[in-house]
Amino acid sequence: MASNDQQRLSDLLLGSLAASPVLNGIVFIRNDLFTVTAAQNVGAMPYISSTAAHTRDPLFHDALSDAQMLPGAFWRMPFYNKQLGETELPLLNPLHKGESFLGVVAVSVSLRQLSELLAVHQMSGGGLPFVLTEDGYVIAHRGLAQGHFLLSDVRPMLRKDEVGDPILAAFAPQIRDPTTRPFPTSTDFSAQSLIVGGQGYVAIYRRLNGVGQSPWIVGVYYPQGAFTDTLNKVADALAAGLTVLMLAVGLAALIGWRLSQPMRRLAIAAERLSRFDVTEVEILPRSRFLEIDIVTSAYNSLRNGLTWLESYVPRQLVPVLLKSGDELQPQHREISILFTDIVNFSNFAHEFSAAQLADFLNGHFTLIAGAIEETGGIIDKYIGDSVMAFWGAPQLRPDHAERAACAARLIAERLTQDNKLRQLRGDTQVRIRVGMHSGPVLIGNIGAANRINYTLVGETVNLAQRIEQFGHHVDDGKKTATILASADLVAALKDSKLFRTLGPQLLDGHGDPIMLYEMLL
Repeated sequence: MASNDQQRLSDLLLGSLAASPVLNGIVFIRNDLFTVTAAQNVGAMPYISSTAAHTRDPLFHDALSDAQMLPGAFWRMPFYNKQLGETELPLLNPLHKGESFLGVVAVSVSLRQLSELLAVHQMSGGGLPFVLTEDGYVIAHRGLAQGHFLLSDVRPMLRKDEVGDPILAAFAPQIRDPTTRPFPTSTDFSAQSLIVGGQGYVAIYRRLNGVGQSPWIVGVYYPQGAFTDTLNKVADALAAGLTVLMLAVGLAALIGWRLSQPMRRLAIAAERLSRFDVTEVEILPRSRFLEIDIVTSAYNSLRNGLTWLESYVPRQLVPVLLKSGDELQPQHREISILFTDIVNFSNFAHEFSAAQLADFLNGHFTLIAGAIEETGGIIDKYIGDSVMAFWGAPQLRPDHAERAACAARLIAERLTQDNKLRQLRGDTQVRIRVGMHSGPVLIGNIGAANRINYTLVGETVNLAQRIEQFGHHVDDGKKTATILASADLVAALKDSKLFRTLGPQLLDGHGDPIMLYEMLL
């Protein structure tokens, strides 16, 4: 991974961490155990970042090994963070591109932070929620926030009888068949009566499989009196004849559903985000269960950060940033380039206010960008009312000329349809010039050390723009699009009959005449 790419990814992780202060850290672990880390700090700086190879660190090695076997997001067992002096709960998100495993993104939140928020949250009726591992270790409980415990690598978690809660200590869940489905159905719940210090309590809980290395027990307990009052209120709203047991079943099913649904949504959304399908992932709703709500809020912040990143960086380049930097280093490549320009754009500039002109350009660029992206092209930049795009990098595309020609035809067709709507509204018709050329360029990360662009330079770029500008000699003032191409691009097409020859032409700023062709529309 090149140093510039490391810095860009490090900045992205730091931004996501700053937007989600409940997180202790975010780390990207590449499949060769090279990592980029952003984490909270105990020193003067609130956050720190680092890049390093961790080929011998068992923590990173185990995380990468686990992620390779996972289809989606997965909670690992908590571990003790020596630097922060607290136990953290990590969530792994494996990253794939097709059949290739790229690495894993891991986020972590401390059990103390979960429990501090849980300590100020009490369910209606005086219920106290808790989250345990199946073997009795505490993931979240207000006792973790209120007490001072000596934890370590050897003892990163407390058992349920060590947090100072006698009711939780007396709780002994009945474990069901471990082959239960990964997400519980409406009948996968249990209720248990407890007597502690002469006082009665009722615990309602359910077992969640498929969220971590071992199942979780998620539940809530109530004083028996408060629980009975709640049941009586529900009974008044239902048909007479329902038994107290049936009401308990309904209440437990509701609680279990509210616990399982956010986990299901989070797992599905995390799996989509790992494929960088940002546009397919909606903002997740808030959860009444704060320990789930913390992770959901952190996920939404990360999703928003990637959405903004995708607005500034071409979508095809985002996965490449997480791989080796070789693909982004400057290199010579045969590609096809396309330029567009609006005919008589100055007329539009005088016709519209500043806000109206911005709306017009946004709509025009959206139409053109759609055709370019559908054919696998990348928009290099917007230049006033012009667009510059290319095909053939960073992914090798032998048919880059075919793709560029297809995009030009799509642009012309869609602009024609848009002009029909503009005519019905009485708006001015939009006409454009398009120039295309194929040839060698230098393409890759180019710019200053602290501000680079993935772009291309060379005479091929200049010639493509001059071909577009030559279009004003061919434009008859009636065509929606005047599309010109060089002989190099036309020669690479399967069907050159889509173009008519214009013969050798002398272009401004270019010494020798070149053979030009016009696309037949």
